[in-house]
Amino acid sequence: MPPIRRSLLLLGLAAALGSAWLAPLDSTASRYAQAGLQRALVSFAMPLIALGSEAGFKLFLADDYTAGQATIELSASQIGKLSATPGPAVDEGVTGKVKRWWSQHTDIKQGFEELKEVAGRATEYMIKLMVVFVVPTIVLPLLLLWALLKLSGMLAVLPGRKR
Repeated sequence: MPPIRRSLLLLGLAAALGSAWLAPLDSTASRYAQAGLQRALVSFAMPLIALGSEAGFKLFLADDYTAGQATIELSASQIGKLSATPGPAVDEGVTGKVKRWWSQHTDIKQGFEELKEVAGRATEYMIKLMVVFVVPTIVLPLLLLWALLKLSGMLAVLPGRKR
């Protein structure tokens, strides 16, 4: 929004608010004041919602996000280590592959339990990361929009007027 338009909008908003509290308005002026307030709220709604959502993310969810990302990356590397096998020999048959795999995996049950534990941790953090995604993109904007609508409703019923 250009600076001149923003300044005029803020000036109109200040005039409407000032006149609403200083003196009762007739019905035409009241409608203009309400229209000005609603225009200001509509103009600033999306930037306010975006800024509020970003601030909420940084205040409450940023640490969970970084911890979740680090844990998932660590889990991926651990799963890679647990399931890593050296490259196959040239023209190795099925029995050769089975023998090589069996010689490398002497304790299969322990390896399976380690893999299950790593996958369980990764799943837990994936769910946390889904929450970290949903809250700032859906929940916070809806809450902020609701708050702005309530604020506009409160401003529409200005002091000194009967509705």
